[in-house]
Amino acid sequence: MLRVHLQLGLVVVLLFVAGISPDRLNSHVTEVVVTTSVVVSATEVATTSHFEAPNPTPTIDRLAPPPTVASPTQADEGAYLYWLNCQPCHGDRGQGLTDEWRMQYPEEDRNCWNTGCHGETPYESGFKLPEKVPALIGEGSLAAYDNFGQVHAFMRAAMPFQAPGSLKQEEYLAITAFLAREHGVWNAAQPLDEARLRNVPVRPTPDDWTAVVAGAAGLLAAGVVGAWLWRRRSSP
Repeated sequence: MLRVHLQLGLVVVLLFVAGISPDRLNSHVTEVVVTTSVVVSATEVATTSHFEAPNPTPTIDRLAPPPTVASPTQADEGAYLYWLNCQPCHGDRGQGLTDEWRMQYPEEDRNCWNTGCHGETPYESGFKLPEKVPALIGEGSLAAYDNFGQVHAFMRAAMPFQAPGSLKQEEYLAITAFLAREHGVWNAAQPLDEARLRNVPVRPTPDDWTAVVAGAAGLLAAGVVGAWLWRRRSSP
């Protein structure tokens, strides 16, 4: 832009030296300014469109490990351990071994029950995989458990499926903490141990006020039904 201004000033000087009258000089300067502005604007547009690369939406790699954080909590560490030990079968969102999740794998690894993979005749040092792998996160998941102490005890005894009990105690606790956070029943404020886990319910419990309102609504409904039955019996 500075170069354009210098060129414009030089043009004005040359026109003045050439003896052009002030009125004509003003007319010429106006024409030069308009022309220069158009050229500069067109140049800026062309330059911008040429050098500004498009910004496409990145493709999310659902097989990648979770992002690291500066000060990881027990649940953050559990998220990584879940990815390493649980996600291949239980899904990146804890949804279980669904058809949609298997489609995220390379094509040759999508049918887990082929002979030579995890089917009837697994590969050497391999293992046969159950055809149904349950969800760990989401509506209806972990329905057989009342608290995460029970979930933790089962995981220590039976998981990972191919090597039960092979993780360290703190690793089982971290994975359980991650699941509790994903279920919305623990805010990760303090680490969980076996004693605390028994007090963490699998399903969120309503607060006291919600329970009072629900109880009052139940009593009201029972009273209405009772009155209706009494009137029906009393009517001739």
